[in-house]
Amino acid sequence: YKRQSGYLPSLPKKCEPDGHTSAANAVLPNTTVTIGSMAYAPAVYVPVAPGLTQARMAWFFAPGVIGDNCFEGAVNKVLDRWLGPARELADRRGIRPQDHRCMELQQVARSSPIADDVKFSTTWEQNVRYFQQWLVDQIQFIVFSGALIWLTLRGADSMNYVWQWHRMPQYLYKIIDGEFILGPLVDGLFVTLEIGAYSIVLGLTIGLVTAFLRLSESFSGRLLAKVYLEIVRNTPLLVQLFVFYFILGPILEINRFWIAVLCISFFEGSFASEIMRAGILSVSKGQWEASDSVGLSRGQAYRYVILPQAVPIMLPPLVGILVNLIKHSAIVSVIAVFDLTTTGLDIISETFMAFEVWIVVAAIYLALTVTLSLCVSVLEKYFKDRRSTG
Repeated sequence: YKRQSGYLPSLPKKCEPDGHTSAANAVLPNTTVTIGSMAYAPAVYVPVAPGLTQARMAWFFAPGVIGDNCFEGAVNKVLDRWLGPARELADRRGIRPQDHRCMELQQVARSSPIADDVKFSTTWEQNVRYFQQWLVDQIQFIVFSGALIWLTLRGADSMNYVWQWHRMPQYLYKIIDGEFILGPLVDGLFVTLEIGAYSIVLGLTIGLVTAFLRLSESFSGRLLAKVYLEIVRNTPLLVQLFVFYFILGPILEINRFWIAVLCISFFEGSFASEIMRAGILSVSKGQWEASDSVGLSRGQAYRYVILPQAVPIMLPPLVGILVNLIKHSAIVSVIAVFDLTTTGLDIISETFMAFEVWIVVAAIYLALTVTLSLCVSVLEKYFKDRRSTG
C-alpha cells in the first residue's frame, strides 16, 4: 500500500466513516481509505465486503500500511490471506510505513466491532493447527513404533524364539526374606555411571586444556595439542583401548577400570577441545581488549570475561559429546570391565535370553542419555536466562 499524502494524486472514490462500498467484491486499485486525518490507497486488487465501515477497513488495510509492529502477530496471520500479496508487492517496491501513525491506526483497529471476532478466530485457528501437527506427530510415532515391534516379533517367530519376559525382573532386583537386593543389571548400571562420571569430568578437563594450548602463543604447546588431536581423532577407539590396556596399563600399573576411564576421556576430550576452542573464538576481540584495558591477566580474562560468554555457546554441541561418551563406555566390555554391557553378555550366556536382555539394556542406555540431555538443557537455559537478565 502507498500512502497518498505527498505524492499520489487525488482519487475519485473514498470510503468515509460509516460509508459502504458499492459491490461485494469491489476492485479498489484507485480507492483511498480515510482513517482520521490520513488517506491511504491500495496498490493491488483487494476484495472488500459490503458494509465495511471505517474501523473495519482499518483492520483490513492498516497491517498492510504500517507493518507487523502495530498489531498482534496472531491477527496478522489471519489477515495474511488478504494482505499477503499486497505486502509482498510493497516490499518489492521498497515501500515502508510511517511509524508515527501506528498508534492512531492501532486505536482505530482495536475499536473495531470485529476485533474480538478476529482475535477469537485467530486463537481457534492456531489451536486447530497445533492439534493437527500434534496428531500427525503421534500417528507417525505410532506407525514407526508399530513397524519396529512387528519386525522384532516376526524375526523372533522366524527363529522359533520363546519369549521369557517373566524372568527379567530378577536381573533388576530381588526381594529375599523381605530384603530388597539389586540385580546384576543394576550393579552393572552403577559401574557404567561411575565410568561416565569420571570420564565426563576428565574428558572436559582434557578438552579445555587442549583448547587453551591450541590458542596459546607457545609453539611447543600448540604442537603438542595438534599431535594429540591428530593421533586420537584418526585412530579407532577400540585400538586405543587395546593400547591403553596392553601397553600403558602394565607400565603405569593401573587397573582395568581406570584404563577404561582414561581411554574414553582422552578420546572424547579430543572432540570436546575443538568445540571449546570454537566457543572461545566466537567471543569478540573487543572483550579481550576490554579485559586488557582494565588490567586483567590472561587467566583472569578467561575466568571472568571470556568463558562466561563462551560456555552457553559450547553447551549445545557438547551435549552430543557427552551422549557419545555414555554410549562409547559400552566398549569397555572387551577388557572385562563389568559394566552394563558386560553384565548383559553374561546373562545372555547363562539364559540365552538375547532379545529380552538387549532390549532392556538398550532402554537403560536410552534413559541415561535422555536424562543427560535434559540436564544439560536445563543448564543451558540457566545460562541463557542469566545472560539475558545480567
